[in-house]
Amino acid sequence: MRDAYGETRREIAEVGRQVQENIAGAAVIKGFGREPEQLARFRAAAATAARKAIATARLQSLFGSSINALPNVGLIAVLLYGGLVAVAGASATPSSPPSTRTSSCSRLRPSSSAT
Repeated sequence: MRDAYGETRREIAEVGRQVQENIAGAAVIKGFGREPEQLARFRAAAATAARKAIATARLQSLFGSSINALPNVGLIAVLLYGGLVAVAGASATPSSPPSTRTSSCSRLRPSSSAT
């Protein structure tokens, strides 16, 4: 993936270099009648840069989507496992049986001795 980005950046830099070169030497290019040749070089460089950018975007969309889906797959696995454990009637924490646990609501009720 890094190589694809590097190639794309190099091609875009080449297009920028040619633009700068053509602007700086516009009078010379016109004077020698080399406009068609320079235009062909520029179009070829721009087409190459566009192809590289599209290839990089395709690669990024493939890997980016896969990487974004991984947390969701993990969440589904945890929920599925928890659901299967709940349906089986097993305790989520085997070391503490359900009868010894106190609910959070009972801890929040004021005691009768507090009055």
